[in-house]
Amino acid sequence: MSFRGQVLSALRWTAATKLLSQVFTWAITIVVIRVLDPGDYGMLAMATVAVDFLALMAQFGAGAAVVQAQVIDERRLRQMFGFVIAVNCGLFLCCSPARRWSPPSSRNPA
Repeated sequence: MSFRGQVLSALRWTAATKLLSQVFTWAITIVVIRVLDPGDYGMLAMATVAVDFLALMAQFGAGAAVVQAQVIDERRLRQMFGFVIAVNCGLFLCCSPARRWSPPSSRNPA
């Protein structure tokens, strides 16, 4: 198979998996919308945004840096692993006060 053929094949597979993933996501979203109250769905949406942001920050580009490095040795891998652990611990410490927060609808009115 030529290089052009390999690129086109990879593009088709990537497009198919993205499309399937999007269809699955929309199906789950429609089911969740039907099950939850509007306020609960809004809370879920806010939590999803926060979790997605934290997942994006968790790696902080370390995986891409390791993959793109021309030469990688064990010392560099250990440094990157330590960096990812430090970033995740920092994110945990920043987010742990948010666990004490409760939505206004769940507070007792008394």
